[in-house]
Amino acid sequence: MYMNNAFNQIGLQVQNQDRALGQMAEELSRDRKFRSVALMGPPGVGKTMTATALIKNFPWPENVRTYSWNSKESGKDDVSKFRKLREFMHDLSGCGMNLHIIDDLNVDNPEIVPIYNDMMLRRESEGTKDKGTASETVFVVYIFNLKSKDLENQLKYLQKLSPHTKSNQDRALGQMAEELSRDRKFRSVALMGPPGVGKTMTATALIKNFPWPENVRTYSWNSKESGKDDVSKFRKLREFMHDLSGCGMNLHIIDDLNVDNPEIVPIYNDMMLRRESEGTKDKGTASETVFVVYIFNLKSKDLENQLKYLQKLSPHTKSVAFRSFEPKDLKSCLENELKAANYKLSEEARRHPTDSIKR
Repeated sequence: MYMNNAFNQIGLQVQNQDRALGQMAEELSRDRKFRSVALMGPPGVGKTMTATALIKNFPWPENVRTYSWNSKESGKDDVSKFRKLREFMHDLSGCGMNLHIIDDLNVDNPEIVPIYNDMMLRRESEGTKDKGTASETVFVVYIFNLKSKDLENQLKYLQKLSPHTKSNQDRALGQMAEELSRDRKFRSVALMGPPGVGKTMTATALIKNFPWPENVRTYSWNSKESGKDDVSKFRKLREFMHDLSGCGMNLHIIDDLNVDNPEIVPIYNDMMLRRESEGTKDKGTASETVFVVYIFNLKSKDLENQLKYLQKLSPHTKSVAFRSFEPKDLKSCLENELKAANYKLSEEARRHPTDSIKR
């Protein structure tokens, strides 16, 4: 009843958007703990006005949180942005409904929706809630500001904002950003997938842009240089622990793992988590912040079974699957790169990008 009254008031303030408001009211009426809508359109059509009116008439104003994703104040660091959204999750109230509004998104930010939805839906099992429950009711409003030019194509592109329909590796990168945003001293992810899907490229980009390059350590587990003696390999990793710095964050990348090496993850995690009690730190403390990236190279054949086998490596490690590329991904990548370079493909080339490359 409260929300019906609120929407009646909103309808008086936002004119000529009856269908959009009706869709919002329909989503709110669903008997679910978590609900969300994405408002999208060009400037001046009432998206922000709708959100403002919703906030004004919301029965539980103390449960409202707003965030402007692409504002100057938010900066360009996605890790910090997701950390802010995670704070919203810790502030969830069990009294009434919670309203989260994420504004100032654009056509280049579709991954925010499935990532934040996933964070919300998994908050109980991942222990992100102090109460250990996910009983709070949440309504999230995403607001996408689109360009008037080529509006229809932008709307089509954003129509299915789902983790199951994401192109390229946006979801995988988003999961990495989510893990980095956690407020913990030790964090780790396991990147896994067949060759050529961007795992090592992602790690290389992470190293290149890491703010504390002097704190980066890399190790290739199955390389010829590392040999076949696991004892020597772990001795090398233990050296990384002795080199930990209390200034900034430490980044450790353990590359060239395969489906036969799942035990490396829990063992190294355990070494890190127990380093204080085992006296592996000269300072006698474990105050250093560490982010470990494990990279698993899997075979393209029987990929699904390998991914399933490796999904639960350790409760302290987030498994991030990089999927194989398909022909449609090539088209998407080409369009993104050409757009960045201000080039356009002909209609024929857009329909058959692989044929154009062969010619």
